[in-house]
Amino acid sequence: MSVESALARVTAALPGGGEARPGQVQMAEAVAAAITGNRHLVVQAGTGTGKSLAYLVPALLSGTKCVVSTATKALQDQLATKDLPLLAEHLGIDVDFAVLKGRSNYLCVQKAREVAGSETLELDPVDDAGVMGTQLRAVIGWARETTTGDRADLSFEPSPRVWAQLSTASTDCPGAARCPAGADCFAERARRRAEEAAVVVVNSHLYGAHLASGGHVLPDHDLVVFDEAHELEDIASSALGAEISIGWSGLS
Repeated sequence: MSVESALARVTAALPGGGEARPGQVQMAEAVAAAITGNRHLVVQAGTGTGKSLAYLVPALLSGTKCVVSTATKALQDQLATKDLPLLAEHLGIDVDFAVLKGRSNYLCVQKAREVAGSETLELDPVDDAGVMGTQLRAVIGWARETTTGDRADLSFEPSPRVWAQLSTASTDCPGAARCPAGADCFAERARRRAEEAAVVVVNSHLYGAHLASGGHVLPDHDLVVFDEAHELEDIASSALGAEISIGWSGLS
């Protein structure tokens, strides 16, 4: 299947019966050529081009293990909840994708059990728990049902104080092997899923952490796409501890 025909099939399924745009087709073919030629490509495309489909379609058709890195978690969630499901339904090939975020974005099962005082996360009823207590109870109730543990899947935005009690950073986590709830860890489950998937959607801060770690955060991959790459310099500088200027770079 050619990139152009694949794009036409997918865009025809958009609400209102969309059409592949010339700029979108041109970008998709350039991406396909770069993948085939094993070379870098920088694309600047205007609003309304349909950039995500223009890089996702050739990436999926190539059959490579691909990481898509976004500048924001909002775009990460858009790819995972809209664009990739659309491709999975209409592209005509198997579309196996996963979303991976930093550990602090996932509920920590062990902390939730400690707060609840129960491994089953069952809570005794209370008349008035206050705002913070109400949020804690709501998140713990959600923890009994969620399959992802991803904060973005909550129906409300918990306060930072509440989420801090129910999540952990990678620097504080003892690791699945040493944690009493390691077998049920949502973050580890997401990482295992990412190992299996053909396309892994991450945010650029996590990719920066991957580079800073020497390549130990994300699964091995053949291709990386940086969406909103104009944000990448600041993110990479922060993650790597480097200052980037014209003609020179050094450790800060």
